[in-house]
Amino acid sequence: HCARHSPTWLLIHPTGEHLSCLTMSKILMPRDSLEHGGKQGQEIDIGGRILQISQCGSAVSRSKSDNQILCIVVRTSQYCSVIRAKATMNATTESETCSIEFQLREETRI
Repeated sequence: HCARHSPTWLLIHPTGEHLSCLTMSKILMPRDSLEHGGKQGQEIDIGGRILQISQCGSAVSRSKSDNQILCIVVRTSQYCSVIRAKATMNATTESETCSIEFQLREETRI
């Protein structure tokens, strides 16, 4: 079960040539195995150069399903995007390893 493993640290960061895309990645610690690290999440285009990324509210952990859901506000020069970020931890019983799947979805622009 993934809850028995050390905590997972996630980084939400701008990417792309003009820093207009948002990506969520797992931070690998020195003791982490590279072969069991999380894949980089999908990249979503915000539509403008990202100036600021902030978490709104607190993280919601779904302990039964090993999901973590964050509300993120991304500011550009023209608007703010509200993003739903979800990290799902998947355990494999035969090899006792965990993998992480990332999902980013733009909810609205304000």
